Amino acid sequence: MALAYEQRCIFRKHATDSLDAENIPWDLAFVTAGCVDCIPYISAGLAIVAVLKGTEPEDWQEIPASAGLPKLSEFMIYLYITDGPASLLAHHLASIVRDAFLH
Repeated sequence: MALAYEQRCIFRKHATDSLDAENIPWDLAFVTAGCVDCIPYISAGLAIVAVLKGTEPEDWQEIPASAGLPKLSEFMIYLYITDGPASLLAHHLASIVRDAFLH
């Protein structure tokens, strides 16, 4: 199984640990400094990656559970806002971000 990840991606260790736990061989086929650089590699079908659901490009396909890969944990995104001079703007931006992930 070929994987492509950004060097500092928080999902990389979780994905590789899950594959190791199931004794599924894998190879880190493509490592880059930025996640955007992985997109063409993955879109070409040369590797797979675990990302937050809903953040993947339109041309990517989710690998079905029937493919035999381990189930990955769900991750939560926390958004913290403090009160202050920019509070109104921060709350407005937070609502935009929240809507983007919930729909």
